[in-house]
Amino acid sequence: MAELTFMTPRTRWALITGVSEGGLGDALTTAFLGRGVSVIASSVDLKLLEYLPHETGRLERVQLDVTSSESISSAVKSVTTITGGELDYLVNNAGYGYMTPLLDASLAKVKAEFDVNLFGLLEVTRAFFPLLRKARGMVVNQSSIAGLRAGCQPYIGVYSSSKAALTAMSNAMRVEFQPFDVKVESKAYWLYLY
Repeated sequence: MAELTFMTPRTRWALITGVSEGGLGDALTTAFLGRGVSVIASSVDLKLLEYLPHETGRLERVQLDVTSSESISSAVKSVTTITGGELDYLVNNAGYGYMTPLLDASLAKVKAEFDVNLFGLLEVTRAFFPLLRKARGMVVNQSSIAGLRAGCQPYIGVYSSSKAALTAMSNAMRVEFQPFDVKVESKAYWLYLY
């Protein structure tokens, strides 16, 4: 008689960028953990993640600056080791909000906003794509209703522009990643300014 073998299900992992106490990344961390998905919380500064509970194998911390190629490369190595080379969810949550009238905007700060909200997101997604492809995972890009024409308000033109570009990029990702069985979602939330 043949011996039965049982396979242990693979742990599902989510990497969330831009996690900080009380923020959207914090809420997403709690939500994923509550649904049985292990989380790799990342932040520019690991000290910002000290508030998280220590749950080895369920909650890990990784330093990740989405505007630094070196930091991204280091994070890919760490995440590969933690997950065994597969990533089920990449949540591009890191964001930057520069609010000022367009005529007064510092071009250096405008470029910094796009570096975080768009170019850094693209570099992070490209770097982690092999792990996502292996798991047939999902990319979730945190956009904003401010990036929609109906969400346009004074003094958030730079932020709105970066999020509109992100929405367009997410739509292109969705089409381009589909043949690799990697899904893409772009989630818009309202930025309360009052």
